Amino acid sequence: MSEWLGSLSKMPAATNTPDKLLQRVVKAGFPHAFLREAVLPEWWDASCDKDPELLNDLELRLAKFLAQPLATIRTPGALSLPHHHAQLRKTSNLHRDRLAAPIHASLRVAGAVLRSLKVPIVEPALPPSAAAWRNLLLSTSSSIELPTLLNDLWSRGIPVVHVDLPKLLAFQGIAALVDGRPVIVLGTNVGAPSRQAFYVAHEAAHLVHGDCAAGAVVDEADENADASEMEREADSFARRVLQGDTPPLKTAFSSAKELALAAERSAQQHQADPGGLIWSWAARNENFSLAQQAMVALYLHLGAGRALRRAFDAHVDIESANETDRALLRCVAGDPARDSTAD
Repeated sequence: MSEWLGSLSKMPAATNTPDKLLQRVVKAGFPHAFLREAVLPEWWDASCDKDPELLNDLELRLAKFLAQPLATIRTPGALSLPHHHAQLRKTSNLHRDRLAAPIHASLRVAGAVLRSLKVPIVEPALPPSAAAWRNLLLSTSSSIELPTLLNDLWSRGIPVVHVDLPKLLAFQGIAALVDGRPVIVLGTNVGAPSRQAFYVAHEAAHLVHGDCAAGAVVDEADENADASEMEREADSFARRVLQGDTPPLKTAFSSAKELALAAERSAQQHQADPGGLIWSWAARNENFSLAQQAMVALYLHLGAGRALRRAFDAHVDIESANETDRALLRCVAGDPARDSTAD
């Protein structure tokens, strides 16, 4: 930061204009809609793009966001993104290059969250095994569902940040160390709390297993298969945390109602999340249609977005954040200024 601030007085007169500079950043991978949400001040409108008097302010904001020297921002030409050591999992080759921008944006938002916590960060260490974490969670809750995981992680100083990045490629989740602190970022708008709970537990597994020591671990999507040992272990960890030794549901069900009732009975008996049992059944039997009907029958298909936003609001002080961080925090899903509802 000192490099580009110190160079401000030494720079020659800029030949840029705000609109040209924004075009360069768009070409680097950040759509204009995202920049308006996460980087530009609230008072910025279309007329500002043409105002040369705002160029210096824009250059400073973009230098901060891109973590680039001011000289780089002021020099005409293509802008390159900062290099993040990221292990891309469950990722289509088509999307690998396009994930660079959402990864950078997500880590910047996560950094703003860490700087804006209401309570100072405590020791973030998670229990070393899925069984140990499950037992600890069950000592304070009758079952392990999304709010249970969120309360525990946030209390450890491990934010779970649900981002909504306008016009940027979506992803399933990121586990990362930001400024040396562990964070989990979710990028999918799946409404079922049980599915988001699995994603949270999966990313937590990457933290427990030390997978982030070499850089962020990025999971793009469920539908992209990844048979690596790292992903198998993370999936297994998540299932053991959420379901313990709960036996799998039987294979055949005549209706969604029958599946729903079976999942509910098993969940009560084994202190498990019925939605998680239904989704595990769907994955084994490749019958997601019946599973979705069963989730709807139990009212388990919605609510994840609200739970994630409630946890965020309980732990993050937006009003005390500086202007730059407040802009980034607008990209946390469920922002009342952007969204009228949140699943």
